[in-house]
Amino acid sequence: RTHPHARLQRWWPASQMQGMGAFAEPGDDVQVHAYTARVRPDGHGIWAEHGKLVPFFLEYDTGTERLSMLVDKISAYHQLAAVTRRVWPVLFWLHSTNRERHLHHHLTDARIQIPVATAARDHTAQAGKSPAEAVWWPHRHPGGLLRLADLAGTVARSGNAEAA
Repeated sequence: RTHPHARLQRWWPASQMQGMGAFAEPGDDVQVHAYTARVRPDGHGIWAEHGKLVPFFLEYDTGTERLSMLVDKISAYHQLAAVTRRVWPVLFWLHSTNRERHLHHHLTDARIQIPVATAARDHTAQAGKSPAEAVWWPHRHPGGLLRLADLAGTVARSGNAEAA
């Protein structure tokens, strides 16, 4: 709301993404409409800024799950992408920079095929930034933190068949 030329174009809460066909869009084939996904994201959104669309899944982490469980969730997102042909980044909104750093170590050991980015609430709050700003750390991305709108490039590099 506070970023000119930017808006959250779509927001689906967790309750909207359960059951058969939850991720189906108009024009999808029968397989997508009949599919019941194993993923249970906390939310799904599409961020629009200056002509860039960034669809994403949000995993809001409270710190209660083992990091290995967070990594295991990514395989379900890979399966969803195989069915829908939509490769959307999974954004982990973590409570601390320490947990964020440890998650990236776990991700390095795993064979993930979906773009993943993380942000730490303690760092974001301390820096006085919002999730739309340069607080996202894409896994295996050289360089600094990215803005939410810049994650559109991580989708393109992942071989996405459809951005939104």
